[in-house]
Amino acid sequence: MIYQEIWEYINNFLDISIKFRIYQEILQYIKNSGDISRIQPRGCERMVKSTRTEYLPIQLRALQIEDFPVVVKWSKDHAFCLANGWETGRNEDELFSWWHNCVHNHSHNFLRLGIEFESRLIGYADLANINSISSEISIAIGESRAWGHGVGTNALKQLIVYATVKFRTQVFDAETHETNMRSRKMLKKLGFTEISRIGSEEYMGKGTQLIQYRYNKGE
Repeated sequence: MIYQEIWEYINNFLDISIKFRIYQEILQYIKNSGDISRIQPRGCERMVKSTRTEYLPIQLRALQIEDFPVVVKWSKDHAFCLANGWETGRNEDELFSWWHNCVHNHSHNFLRLGIEFESRLIGYADLANINSISSEISIAIGESRAWGHGVGTNALKQLIVYATVKFRTQVFDAETHETNMRSRKMLKKLGFTEISRIGSEEYMGKGTQLIQYRYNKGE
């Protein structure tokens, strides 16, 4: 039997990837035993009843220079470039310089982590304007074929947990485009609420209204 104290200890892991692996072990135990009544910690029942996409083997990890060939592939994915404001046909030397800066970022209020799925990098997640209360949150899934399968939702959940534990962040701000229905649906699913509609930006080749969202863990 897993006691509440152990569950709370798991939730205090600073390494999000270790915590997620333990969650996966718990889920495997439940699957093998077929008896969820033996899992005592609050929230376990919700985990078991949730859809499989919530527990895809997603991990957040540090970016690496060795990831660059994957980044080059993203730069050649037309749908990804349009969705994330990347210039198509980027020069590889310029792209490498940008990636090198991402990997060796030492900013005290900005953090970019890689999103790994099935042992390969499929995107990145950002925390910006980090302070003791709030931060801005965003993700980019580099493989457009992975869109719409719960990968972004899962990664954003882990990023929120990571920021809460590491930086004690309680308020998360996000921004997306009015026509990006996948992103809007994901944010609402995670508890974000619309707070304003300020500004516009090109999205998928067209000028689009920007929408600002907020999630307050204390409410």
